[in-house]
Amino acid sequence: MTPIRLAIVGLGKIARDQHLGAIEATDGIDLVAVASRNASLENVA
Repeated sequence: MTPIRLAIVGLGKIARDQHLGAIEATDGIDLVAVASRNASLENVA
């Protein structure tokens, strides 16, 4: 099965604390892009 390619626009606290972990734990989803106003996002890649 082809994985779903997902992008996140806006990587605030909830996205970092909740969404990234859920995306990582879900088979069949590839996080391919992130866009955020905050240019210094650590521990995302």
